Amino acid sequence: MNGRSRWLLWAAMALAALSGLTYAFMRYLLEPSDPFSAYGHPLQPHALSLHVLAAPLLLFCVGIAFGAHALPAKRGGERQARRTGLTLIVLVTPMALSGYGLQVFAAASWRPWLAWFHGLSSLVFVGSLVGHALVLWWARRGLTVPEGNRIVVAHDRGSARGLTTPLVAAEVARPAAAARSRAASSEKGP
Repeated sequence: MNGRSRWLLWAAMALAALSGLTYAFMRYLLEPSDPFSAYGHPLQPHALSLHVLAAPLLLFCVGIAFGAHALPAKRGGERQARRTGLTLIVLVTPMALSGYGLQVFAAASWRPWLAWFHGLSSLVFVGSLVGHALVLWWARRGLTVPEGNRIVVAHDRGSARGLTTPLVAAEVARPAAAARSRAASSEKGP
């Protein structure tokens, strides 16, 4: 995934998340200043419109990321951030379907449940995307990334294209060799 696509994904996610949070704040936490108004704030319909326009852009960017990032990583046997990546793939479906359901379902009984489900799934999606980016950021800087009960050794930048070229074994073995030499020198004494 190139820098421009990555930037567009983060911009679309920020726009959709901020407009959604703003709308939810105005809708559920603000009291209408006018007793005859249905809105908690005069800008509430505009926040909803911005969110409804930003959501398809986010889904478009997620599709680009899937084709340019997730599929090559899967085909290349990439192991870094696989769990967080799969979580994102799973979470985007309920988030998108519940968002579209809010626009389509007219039954008043369904709307509050869909709204809560959409809000919670969206928050988990945004948190997972940030977590996925942090795991990849750590891995690209040569740090070890905890994944489950095991430690995954980071790969070099060649893995961004789906290639799994591990770091040189000496880079990984260096800390262990340094610890052994310190232990040996402490055993000898002064």
